[in-house]
Amino acid sequence: MSKITLKAIDAPFRQLRINKTIAEKNSIYNGDNIILKYGNREARVQIIINDTGTQDHLEISRKIIKELKIDLSVQYDYRIEKKMLIIGPIIGLLYAYKDKKIARRLQKKDERYIPYVNAIERTGGLLFFIAEENINYKKEEIKGYVYNKDSAKWELRLLPFPAVIYRKIATPKPKLKNIMGNKLVNPYVFDKWGFYKLTRDHPYLSSYIPETTNIITKEKLDVLLNTYGEVFIKPTDESLGRGIFLITKETNKYTVRKNLENSTFYFSNREMNSFLSKYSTNHIIQQAIKLKSYGNRKIDYRVMAVRDRDNNWKCDAIMGWLGEFNGITIHSNKEVNGKSVEDMLKLQFNYNEEQIVKKVEEIKEIGKVLASFLDRLYGPYVDFGFDFGIDELGKVWIFEANVSQHLHCPLWINDTEMYRQVIEDIISFLNKIAMN
Repeated sequence: MSKITLKAIDAPFRQLRINKTIAEKNSIYNGDNIILKYGNREARVQIIINDTGTQDHLEISRKIIKELKIDLSVQYDYRIEKKMLIIGPIIGLLYAYKDKKIARRLQKKDERYIPYVNAIERTGGLLFFIAEENINYKKEEIKGYVYNKDSAKWELRLLPFPAVIYRKIATPKPKLKNIMGNKLVNPYVFDKWGFYKLTRDHPYLSSYIPETTNIITKEKLDVLLNTYGEVFIKPTDESLGRGIFLITKETNKYTVRKNLENSTFYFSNREMNSFLSKYSTNHIIQQAIKLKSYGNRKIDYRVMAVRDRDNNWKCDAIMGWLGEFNGITIHSNKEVNGKSVEDMLKLQFNYNEEQIVKKVEEIKEIGKVLASFLDRLYGPYVDFGFDFGIDELGKVWIFEANVSQHLHCPLWINDTEMYRQVIEDIISFLNKIAMN
């Protein structure tokens, strides 16, 4: 694929000057009127065939440059189809609500963002980071951060709406979906209860999902405790283990342990009724899986499902997390130890190489089925972060699906190549949508 450079020219009309070879290859003739599309904007232009021009340059009248808000600082890919010239890809990454948050991250020259730069540079195109408050819905323009390679800095520029937006904040304004349509990637967010409702009746996935209810009563609690011995109460909209309780019962006394705190409570029947009333909304009761632990430390796995340019779901990025001693989940106020999936399986089960390969393939297959299912329901999605666990009998369980996962978590196990590949696949898929 050859990249092109755009050049502004002074022209009396709305002109686009192209090389003769490009024109002949695409059945475009001198004087033709075609649509020039850049991001979410388009304009009608007149074709002027330039016999002396090179194939790696397009010359565009300044009026069109201004109208479409074309950034001339980068090289682009292009596609011509049915009298439309698409220049791009123009990719927006919606990563924060407030400008100061994304600006602070980028100005620190955080190495996490360099793989994005490298990925778009290979294909050509414009990639920029967005804070929602910098979106002007009325004018359909955005102030976005573009990387300037010469200064090695991210610069805030006024840009058009991109051809595709990758959503990494929880609830963008409905206007964004109205404008972008199916070019808003990762459009729908579901909480823990929503995820359970989506998967509980699936003919394949349901067997991997712990029993869950959003009816928070002592009667329901007792039914699940009698069945499973232990249950969790979890907030539906929190993350990182916050607000989770582990509950057990012996005769008429309940024992409640709170996650992330070294605290245990003992409740009578009446006290348990009072306790549950505080969590009657936006919470679930969930079967507690007896995870295979190591040294009384819980273990679970982050499975990063990523969609590549060919529309295939991949689950090659898998990490194992080892929680703190005597914790009720893997989440901790202390450092959580991460390892590759292979190393963690060996630690957890003392598997041999053949057993490790078999279990990893099982995890990948479950992840790909789950990603495909959720994408068909509410897509387009390009990635998910699934939380899996393995019980004492070696059975895999699915706990949660994160739509706004931390893409850089491979760096927590110092795997820069895994992280690079995740970003490469995501940008490659966004590229395809943008140029479509």
